[in-house]
This record gives sequence, structure tokens and C-alpha cells, in this order.
Amino acid sequence: MPLYCAAVNCTNTSGVADKNVSFFRFPRDKERCKKWVINCRRGDLDRKSVEVLNKEYRLCSNHFESSMYYFTNNGGKRLLYNAIPTFFNVPNPPPSVGEKRKPPTKRNHLPLKVKKIQNENNDSKVENTQANIETVNIKKYRKVLNSLRTSCVTICRLRKKIKLLEKKKHKSCNNSINHILDLSKNFLSDDQQKFFTSQIKMSYRHKKGNRWTISDKLLGLRVIFHSPQTYKMLSNIFSLPSRNTLKLFLTRAYGDMPTGFSQKLLY
Repeated sequence: MPLYCAAVNCTNTSGVADKNVSFFRFPRDKERCKKWVINCRRGDLDRKSVEVLNKEYRLCSNHFESSMYYFTNNGGKRLLYNAIPTFFNVPNPPPSVGEKRKPPTKRNHLPLKVKKIQNENNDSKVENTQANIETVNIKKYRKVLNSLRTSCVTICRLRKKIKLLEKKKHKSCNNSINHILDLSKNFLSDDQQKFFTSQIKMSYRHKKGNRWTISDKLLGLRVIFHSPQTYKMLSNIFSLPSRNTLKLFLTRAYGDMPTGFSQKLLY
């Protein structure tokens, strides 16, 4: 069966028209199909359903803009998903929908080429102007370099001041701690004084690299011997050596020992 174009004032039929002309079905999408019918300017097609239009009616490629279709490998034409016909031989044709040309961008016009100056006087003037420009640029560069040097000097001085202030802070803290320890000697016994100093020193310790004194380790061993639960409770309140450190202390001091605590060593 030959295919006829449904457009007004168009007589293209398949087999008679040019080989470059191809025929397209009406789309199944309702909105696009309505646009096709409106652009065709045929009132009789409004009453028909989308299914009937898709099966029985066609439009040729002469009614589509070149941006609405693309060429296949076989030389045929296929419509895009949003293709709409706009070319019709009608007194009030629909407006074109293709891609409009973008407005020209602003262009910076290049300066015109300076003609060669033939007179010697003009050459001398140009050389003088260039020399003046170079002298001005050199002065600007010198000012910038001087400002950078002054800024570098100020930065170095500020860094030195910061280091001195940090040293003063450490000294003041150490002096205050030593003053407190000296005052505590008048009110505490020897054992209390040792425990107090160990607690203050351990408050400034790092997580790794703890250095416990022998008196701290012996005190921890005595408390564990009397009741391990009290040692566990006190370790949550005060900074005390862990059980692993106490075991290492015993093994290093007395070698391998049997399990448990001996009364001879603790008293």
C-alpha cells in the first residue's frame, strides 16, 4: 500500500516522491500528537484517536526542520524524540522550533598594527618613551621588593618573640609547681610528700612513656596485696601504675617467681 502525506496542500506519496523523502507516523504520545494535528491545520483529525492516527496517517520529511531528524547508516531519516513539524503550505504556518543561533559573544578587538615609522625623529621619540616606561617599572619592582623584605624581617622577629613567650610559660609553670611542692613539705609526711609529687608529675605526662618511681611501684604492690578491689577503685581516682608494670617490675627485680604474692617481699 502506498503511503500518503496527511499535510494540507502536500501530494507526496511513497514510490512517486523523491528517494530522499521519508514518511513518519504520528507519535503515540498524546501531547506531541496534538501538536502535530494543530500544525497540520486539519480539523478532521481532531476527532480521531491517537491509535488511529499512529496506524493510518503519515507526514513526510519535507515538513520537518533539519534539526528534527538524523540520518541512518542506510541513508534513511529518523525523527528525534521531541520532533514537531513546522513547514506547511498554509497562510498561517506554525513558528519554527529548531535551535536558534546563539548571540555573538563579546570580542576584545585587537589594536591595529602600528605602522613603521620612517622618520628618525619619530624613532627617537619612541625609544625615549620606552626608556621612561622601563625606568618606571624598575622603580615599582624595587618598592615591592623592599616591602617584601621588611615583611619577612617582621615575621622572623614575631616568631622569635613567640618562642621566648613559650619558654617563659614553661618556666613559670615549673616554678609554680616547685613552689607548691616546697610548701607541702611543711604539712605532709615523707610518704605523703612522695605520693603528692608523683600525682602532680603524672598529671603532665603523655599517654606513652610513663616513668614511675620505685616508691610508686612499691606502694601499688602493697595496696594490691591487701585488696585488689581497692587498688582498682583508687586507679580510677588517682594516677597509679598498671598491673602489667608491677609484674614487669617484680620479674626484673627478682626473676621468674611463682604465682601469688609473698609476704617476705612486701614487708
